[in-house]
Amino acid sequence: MIGLWRSLINKIHPGSQQKNSLSDNIWLHLVAFVEECGKKTTSRPSLYKITVPSETLHQLGSQVADLEKDLAARLTAEARIRGYPAGEVRLKITGGSVNSIQVGVASSLEIAAEVDNETTAVYQLTKRCQRAPLPRRQLIVLAGPQRGTIFALWEPKILVGRSETNHVVLYDEGVSRVHLRLVWAGNEDLLEDLGSLNGTWLNGRLIREQKPLRVGDKITLGSTVLEYRG
Repeated sequence: MIGLWRSLINKIHPGSQQKNSLSDNIWLHLVAFVEECGKKTTSRPSLYKITVPSETLHQLGSQVADLEKDLAARLTAEARIRGYPAGEVRLKITGGSVNSIQVGVASSLEIAAEVDNETTAVYQLTKRCQRAPLPRRQLIVLAGPQRGTIFALWEPKILVGRSETNHVVLYDEGVSRVHLRLVWAGNEDLLEDLGSLNGTWLNGRLIREQKPLRVGDKITLGSTVLEYRG
């Protein structure tokens, strides 16, 4: 099963080796989405819809139900650890005309067969959960341990660093655990160093404040060089 998941994830993110399985990749997308929902409150939705490429869903076959149960149980436990309102999470994995994993809030009708509406609450959605689709953005590793890797930027806020909890994980000893942040605002990405030990360089210059990114810009952190692409 692990071998199958690895082959599937390679199709979703060619060249990327930071995730060991499809389950792990969906999990990181799911946790990132939950964190972005209701940033200033502890309330979070309890119903989620995960869309993967149709080919991926077809290859998973009967394993989809087990994957849904496993991820729902993990997210239920994670929500309690993070201090969010207790409630049993339900989620549905569907296929669609997408080239990456997408996470959204589901309605009770979408997963009615799996949801007991008397025991599962749907928390009030926030504006963050109802955001418009973001444009395609990528970071390409031009130099460093992961040269050739392509990172798709799926969230309005992207954390980059050595820690596995970042959206973009770099296995570079010169990179801090949480090194920098990209924030989508005003129809552009803003680059911000987060007090890293070795600093962040944009097109050869050390940055000390937020800087807007343009397609083709080079970001250097540690021995890694990233190219920003829209």
